[in-house]
Amino acid sequence: MGEREQFSLRAYYDDGRRQYVRRFVSAQEACRTFQHYTSSRGARLASTVRVIIIDRSDCMVREWKFEQGVTFPPPRGSRKTEGRKSPRSYHARP
Repeated sequence: MGEREQFSLRAYYDDGRRQYVRRFVSAQEACRTFQHYTSSRGARLASTVRVIIIDRSDCMVREWKFEQGVTFPPPRGSRKTEGRKSPRSYHARP
């Protein structure tokens, strides 16, 4: 029997508080809740400043920030390359 993927949502508020608004829910429930919190009155008025979805390994899956919208994952084709160094190669040099 395979284990179902589970997600949690955390909301951050302008007064510095943060709280889990959902824990260990399905992907569908996580997406519904994310949509609710990012389009709520609190999000429009800046009392909610950040919302994230994290997986069971505590890895961020999706992020929304006030006045920036969804910041993670970045939209396709919008990689920021300014100021970035090319990846180092760890292969032996001739």
